[in-house]
Amino acid sequence: MKAGQKNAASILGYLDMWKLGIGGFILVLVVSGTIIRQAWYLSWPLVQAEVLGAHVNERMDQDSRRGEEYPLYQPEIRFRYLREDGQSQLATGTSSFWSRDRKEAERVLASFRPGVRVEVRRDPKHPENVRFDVMPILESIRMFQKYLAFGTGFIIVSLFGQYLYRVRRS
Repeated sequence: MKAGQKNAASILGYLDMWKLGIGGFILVLVVSGTIIRQAWYLSWPLVQAEVLGAHVNERMDQDSRRGEEYPLYQPEIRFRYLREDGQSQLATGTSSFWSRDRKEAERVLASFRPGVRVEVRRDPKHPENVRFDVMPILESIRMFQKYLAFGTGFIIVSLFGQYLYRVRRS
């Protein structure tokens, strides 16, 4: 390999390290955002609500790398609960997560049959919105721990690779 080719390959390797680090940073941000959102839902007041009905929402998403479309499924449940003023409030709750597996979304709905009473978290600013699948923050962190580890690992590998690139150039 000629000196110019070595230099070009080294620069490309350096750029790949940056991409890896940026990808890791984005992964950490997305996972952290999900955990923060779950913690925010935990601050909403709990109310006893009656299930009125449930269905699975479907939307198409696209894999930009492959150019393929695939369906995503999200459980949605209609509830009725009593507000503080004693008035009945209709509300809709959608799952925090989408799934590629319709059966998985339907399994979530199985425990929400019409007439069943459940605890939900009500949005204080928009009483027509409720959350039925808010997970405790520790469970949320455990669930996303591997993604946080991968993202952090990408960042560390990227920084180490950049360090080695600079050492070699010196």
